[in-house]
Amino acid sequence: MVRFTRGLRKFKQGGPEALVDRRRGKGKTVHDQLTDNEKRDLEVKRLKARIEHLSTENAVLKKLQELERLDATHHTSTKNNPNFSNYGEP
Repeated sequence: MVRFTRGLRKFKQGGPEALVDRRRGKGKTVHDQLTDNEKRDLEVKRLKARIEHLSTENAVLKKLQELERLDATHHTSTKNNPNFSNYGEP
């Protein structure tokens, strides 16, 4: 009975358009309407993009490790070198 009176009140205030169901939930997407081949193609594209992203991330991390190794080697060599022991001091 409550639903009926709520609907009646909506109709009186807004007319027939007020009775249109405006659900907040997730509706059907274009993905739901794709064929199996189209879904498979999209999945392949998604996976290729992920591989590319991970490959780039891996290359960046390798370069960072190399730079950190070179930096550590540089600091070690300058600490032990007497020519650099007073570097920056008057």
